[in-house]
Amino acid sequence: VLSDMVEIGNQISKYLVSQGFDVESSLTSETISSYKKENLIVMIRLRGSNEPAAGETCYIDVISGLEKK
Repeated sequence: VLSDMVEIGNQISKYLVSQGFDVESSLTSETISSYKKENLIVMIRLRGSNEPAAGETCYIDVISGLEKK
């Protein structure tokens, strides 16, 4: 389950990069990957336990917003 979730996160990441987004390392952590294009920021957050049990639900949140300057 966790490997499937990570693979989906990777596919979203590759799509964002193909659309001109750059990795925004200042907003990235162990569970959040962040991407920026001009003033638009997209964050991908993986939610689930570190060792999910069979049948446990895991989530991927895709959060977007505009950076205030």
